[in-house]
Amino acid sequence: MSLLSNFANTAYATASAVIGTESLAIDGGSSISAVQNQVRHARDFEDGGFAPDSALELVCARSAFSAAYASAGSAYVGKLATFDGATYRVTEVEVGKHAVTLRVAHKEDAT
Repeated sequence: MSLLSNFANTAYATASAVIGTESLAIDGGSSISAVQNQVRHARDFEDGGFAPDSALELVCARSAFSAAYASAGSAYVGKLATFDGATYRVTEVEVGKHAVTLRVAHKEDAT
């Protein structure tokens, strides 16, 4: 490993211990730890009313993600993901050198 990799992995471990992590599983796969980066709440306007929705940005260590999910990041777009007991749909996957960022969306009124 490079010095940058060592630093990034140590920084992620320290930050996740302070911030806290939750369990993330994609498409019924293995559970990995992820940090919730940000949450967005909005309302989509539809005919006859509006539907609340929310979106999360989740970050996990690339090493943990790659160990549990071997396919390319694009293979998980559109899949269902469970995070902190709620079900979301993966809308984006950003694979970086040391971290994977997933953006997931959840329609609160969906059945």
